[in-house]
Amino acid sequence: MLLEKPVIATDYSGTKDFINQGTGFPVNYQLIPVKKNQYPFWQNQTWAEPDINHAAWLMRNMIADETKTKKIAKQGKQKILTDYSLKAIGKIYKKRLDHLSSLI
Repeated sequence: MLLEKPVIATDYSGTKDFINQGTGFPVNYQLIPVKKNQYPFWQNQTWAEPDINHAAWLMRNMIADETKTKKIAKQGKQKILTDYSLKAIGKIYKKRLDHLSSLI
């Protein structure tokens, strides 16, 4: 995203923090149970299985509408610069550290 490239990602979990229809191309999914030995502590866990047909549809549309794709990629870059740059994260850390130091 920072490189202003279009991003397709499963619309689940952490990616939802930075990818939405305005900043990327979120892929529909279905939650499926994690099977034994697929992951540590697999019991009662689920995976977000991407909808391959939806992902393919998104890819076709990205190619068909290059103007929209470039706009979304640009907005994705801006999202990263605004919310996840060193400066942005530094401000969050400073605010938290200032709060903690006020408690001492």
